[in-house]
Amino acid sequence: GVPDYGRPAVAGASIGAICGLTAAPLEQVKTVMALQESWLKEGRINQRIFSSVGHGAWASSFKLKFYAAAPLMCRTALFDCQLFFYNSRLRDYLDKEGHNYSQNSKLFIGTFGFMLAGLLGATINYPFDLVKGRMMAEAYMVQTGQAPKSTMFGTISRVLRESGAIGLFRGLPTRSALHAMVWCVVGVGREACERSGIRDGAKKRSAAQGHSQKLTA
Repeated sequence: GVPDYGRPAVAGASIGAICGLTAAPLEQVKTVMALQESWLKEGRINQRIFSSVGHGAWASSFKLKFYAAAPLMCRTALFDCQLFFYNSRLRDYLDKEGHNYSQNSKLFIGTFGFMLAGLLGATINYPFDLVKGRMMAEAYMVQTGQAPKSTMFGTISRVLRESGAIGLFRGLPTRSALHAMVWCVVGVGREACERSGIRDGAKKRSAAQGHSQKLTA
C-alpha cells in the first residue's frame, strides 16, 4: 500500500481527478452560456445554444461535454494533491511542535499555511486552467466544424508558440488574489474545527474503525 506519508497526496490527486471529470460537463455548459451572447452579436450563431444550465446538460453532446475534461482533471488533481499533502504536513508539525507556540500563533500558522498552500496550488495548476478555458471556449465551434479540433498538448504548444512560457501564466495574479482570500477563510474555518474538537473526534472514529492513526490531514 501507499505509505502514510504519501497517502494525502495520492488521495488528493485521486479525488481531484474524479471531481474534474465530474465537473467537466457543467463547466463546459457554463462557458458556452457565457460566450453565446457575444457569438450572437458577432453573427457566429443565429440563436442561443442553451437556454439554461439544465438544457445544456441535457442537450449537449458527449463530445462537447468532455472536450476539455483532460486539462480540468489535471488542474484539480494537481491542486488537491499538493493541498492535501501540504495540509497533512502542517498538521503533523503543529501536533509535534504546537506546544512551543501560543494559541494565537498556531492560529496564524495554520491560517497562513493553508493560504500559502492555496496560492501554491493555484500557481502550479494555472497553465492547465488557462488551457482548460481556451479549449472550453472553442469546444462548441469545434463540434460544429467552425474551428479546428485541438488537444490539451496541442493547445499548450499553441500558447507557447504565440506567447512563450509566460503566456501559460497570463492572468495568474488575479487568480492568486482570489485563492488567497478563499483559502485564508478556509484556514480560519479549519482552525475553528480544530479548537472545537471536531477534528479530534474524527480521528478517534477513524482509529476505532481500524484506519491509520498516523494521518494528520
